[in-house]
Amino acid sequence: LYFGKIIFDYLQLELSDHQLVISCMILTFVGIIFGNMQWLPFSLDLALAMLLFFWYGNLMKNKNVTQFSYKGLLKDGALWILTLYFTFPIWKNPSYMELVHRRYPLFPICYICAIAGTRFICGISNVLIDSFNSSIRLKIAINIMSSIGKNSIYILSIHIFDYIYKRLWFVENHYILTSLKRCILD
Repeated sequence: LYFGKIIFDYLQLELSDHQLVISCMILTFVGIIFGNMQWLPFSLDLALAMLLFFWYGNLMKNKNVTQFSYKGLLKDGALWILTLYFTFPIWKNPSYMELVHRRYPLFPICYICAIAGTRFICGISNVLIDSFNSSIRLKIAINIMSSIGKNSIYILSIHIFDYIYKRLWFVENHYILTSLKRCILD
């Protein structure tokens, strides 16, 4: 994350918006190629492979994600399910995008899947917030969660919990149940 953020910040300072997105796409592709052939020191191949996510995160930072439409939510959900269907084939050897293990099934579809899934989760979160907006306890919980969400580096703690809680969410040879339990636990 550190090297990826440094590279992205430098590119953002030096390039126009149009050049930035093209550079991030090219460097992400280069990082994926290196990650599949030879891992680079200090995980620089991963730093390059995640540049497209940094670009999209920067794009999302400048948008108001609390304003959504049900049409957009359905579109993002359908795109996420469709791309997940292709990148996570349950009936064969399941594979999903995993940066640490340098797995990028059907690149760039796996990146579209990750971005669509993120947008869908943002939309569903907004629906839940709107539907439960009257509860005072819920408003307090939402304020706490919003504060944590704005400081999203805390999401790294989930990776620490993965090792500790593996016995809780792993179901032998059942990837759907494992995925559902892990999403709920995370």
